[in-house]
Amino acid sequence: PIRAVALHIAAFHKNKAGFPVLPKRHQPFLKLLLRKTSTVLFVGNHTGGPDGYKPFVQYLIHVFGQLEPWNPAKEMAVPYYGMLREWGRFTKFGIQEYERSESDSIKYEYFLRALRSSFKKQAAKLKPGQDLNVIALGVGRGFIINVILHAADQPDGHKDDPAIPVKVYAVEKDANAFISLKAYPVMFAENGQTIWPKVTIIHADPATWQPPIEFDVLVADLLGPFGDDRMLPEALCNVSRYVRETGDIIPKSFSSFLSPVSAPKLHREASLAGTDSPYEVESHGIATLADSQPCMAFRVTPPTGLDPVGVRRPHPVRLAEPRFVTPSGGAVHALLGTFEATLYDDIRLSTRPENATPGLCAWSWVLFPLQRVVEVKAGGVVGASVWRRTDATRMWYEWCLSEPFATEIQNPNGETCAVKLHE
Repeated sequence: PIRAVALHIAAFHKNKAGFPVLPKRHQPFLKLLLRKTSTVLFVGNHTGGPDGYKPFVQYLIHVFGQLEPWNPAKEMAVPYYGMLREWGRFTKFGIQEYERSESDSIKYEYFLRALRSSFKKQAAKLKPGQDLNVIALGVGRGFIINVILHAADQPDGHKDDPAIPVKVYAVEKDANAFISLKAYPVMFAENGQTIWPKVTIIHADPATWQPPIEFDVLVADLLGPFGDDRMLPEALCNVSRYVRETGDIIPKSFSSFLSPVSAPKLHREASLAGTDSPYEVESHGIATLADSQPCMAFRVTPPTGLDPVGVRRPHPVRLAEPRFVTPSGGAVHALLGTFEATLYDDIRLSTRPENATPGLCAWSWVLFPLQRVVEVKAGGVVGASVWRRTDATRMWYEWCLSEPFATEIQNPNGETCAVKLHE
């Protein structure tokens, strides 16, 4: 973690008005540093003018004013910079996890755009007086329900739009979130009338629940830090069978990605905590050594369910073997897991370092630490193998390197770390 930034007086020059400023090539780097710390030290002798360091401080205030406002969800992640967090905790969200996810306005803006596009397409097929049947999975404390209703009320983004009539089935398996979910429409009731008149709230596991009807639109707020690690494939494999052949599923597809990274501090912590477990991490203290490569891809089309390759077996095993060319080489401490999802048509979300959605911060990254540090020369190749395995009750990942030399498979059979498929 960066504790402070030291600015040498000699790095400044005077602008046309006679005030000290940094060269343009330094300004973006300074703004990046000020995102990581607000402590700035001025070093070096300054002998010019009666105002002393005041002009330099005024310049710094000006630079702070140019920074984009922080997303509230990003503020919640600040205490975890440079730290490891338990992977799998997202299967039992706490208050802070829900707050972070629900505070990310960028995430829900993309979901809103996807829902509006889908609703307008599906509404054209409705008969007079007919409702659009929508099923929502992983609704948490209900924020995605409000997004669904908003998309139906204003399908073109204007207050005077003719509303699309919808009936929503909201499915949530977490017992704590379900309590908040049931209380929400009561707490915000207006004149004794519920704010969700056509919303049916259901406490069930999406991977096993049997819907009573067919649906026109399915929306799942179950993307995990690695894309599929909140059991989204299992949920969609089941419920997507109840979506009409002409219906829509959001997200339409999603893929996990991997990249080799150098992260000495996090690796030291993982060596103490155990390297056979993945960890959630923020984007600090990590240097990517190569662009991320696709790991596992999932595509959903109703009503046939998951995958164009037909992996709908009871206990699927998936294997990915990406290879990376490291331009500058370096020490490989871990593999970094991110994801990319297509919600609808060209509406996409990404947490990949190369093309991350601007402002998106609802998700952390996943770190797969190596048991030993692997040194790679400039232009060297790093080969990896990652398995996603499930049995009757659990899901887990196993991983190892195949190049520049083979390493031991970590977390074999989920002995160290696995998450339950069904709570």
